[in-house]
Amino acid sequence: MNNRPGDKTLDLLIDCLTREDGLMAGLYSACAEQMAALRDNNVEAIEEAVKRVNNLVTSLTTAEEERRRIQTALDAELGLSPGSTLADVLPHASGETKEKLNTLLKEMRSKADLLREVNKINAIMTRRALTFNRLILNAVNPEEGLTYGVDGGVGQGSYKKLLVNKTV
Repeated sequence: MNNRPGDKTLDLLIDCLTREDGLMAGLYSACAEQMAALRDNNVEAIEEAVKRVNNLVTSLTTAEEERRRIQTALDAELGLSPGSTLADVLPHASGETKEKLNTLLKEMRSKADLLREVNKINAIMTRRALTFNRLILNAVNPEEGLTYGVDGGVGQGSYKKLLVNKTV
C-alpha cells in the first residue's frame, strides 16, 4: 500500500517516466527512419520523418515539463533539495517502486545514448547532402567564370539565374 511519504507522487513519477521512455523509443525509431531516408535521398520520406520527430519532441517536452512538476512536489514531500535527480529519489523508494525506477533510469539512459548517436549520424548525413546539393547547384548555376548571359552570349562574371536556360 502507498502509505509512506511520497509514495503516491512516486507512482505519478513512474507513470510519467514510462510515458517519456515510450516517447524516446518512438523518437529513436523516427530518427532511424530519417537516417534511412537521408541515405536513400528520399525527400518525401525525410519530410515525413522530420514531422514525426518534431511531433515526438513536442510530446516529450510536454512530458518532461510534467515530470519536473512531479519532481518538484516529490522534492518537497521527501525533504530533498530543489532540482534533485532520480538517483537522489531512489533511496526514498522501496521494493517494487525502487526496482521500477531503477529499470526506467537504466532504459532511459540507454535510449538517450542511442538518440545522441543517431542524431550525430543524421547531422553528418544532412551536412553531406547539403554539400552535395550546393555542388550541384554551383555546377548548374555557376557564380564565376565563363557562363551564358541573359542575352545568350558567353561572358565573364556572375550571372546568377534561378532556372537553367534550356534553350542553349
